[in-house]
Amino acid sequence: MEKVYGHGHATFPPEHVKAIAALGFYPDERGFQKYAGALPEVALVRICWLKRAGGKLSTSGKVKRSGHIVLVVRGDFYDPNGTVYSIKHLAFRNAVVDSYLEVLVA
Repeated sequence: MEKVYGHGHATFPPEHVKAIAALGFYPDERGFQKYAGALPEVALVRICWLKRAGGKLSTSGKVKRSGHIVLVVRGDFYDPNGTVYSIKHLAFRNAVVDSYLEVLVA
């Protein structure tokens, strides 16, 4: 990922958009959309971690506003740290998909 972003530290949405454009793709003009149970074939996805209350996961659906952006291609989540996992693994990590930005071929 350092080759694409030029650094190995935290990134922000504008940096992700610039990176996908440098790779010959472009973002959906609608910007980030709220996740409603289905993802496009290729997307940048914002993941959030469920809040803990008294050591138990919150069932209220509230999530921390801190997030992590990963690339999703055909259901596989590619983390910038080099890990690849599935949406089932997200639940194992107490994480949920918050929003996504569809990536389109130029």
